[in-house]
Amino acid sequence: MSVADEFVERRMLKFACHECNHPAQLITKKEKLGDNSDSSEKFKIELTCPRCKATDSFILNDGSEGVASTSENTESTPDLNKVL
Repeated sequence: MSVADEFVERRMLKFACHECNHPAQLITKKEKLGDNSDSSEKFKIELTCPRCKATDSFILNDGSEGVASTSENTESTPDLNKVL
């Protein structure tokens, strides 16, 4: 099972909202961006805060399997093991 299999729409990611600091955000979209050199698939993950509706995103498998980029609106990198 790959890391990307955990990231599906309507699941929550324990990652604080950049606007209201709510402790988890809803995964609202998973868009395939292409393949990495290690044959893993790269995805853009879009998040929405259930409290204030602020949005954020990051790249999953950024260059290789199991690597996340920093989010678009913070300088933090999501912990890929915190999908609820």
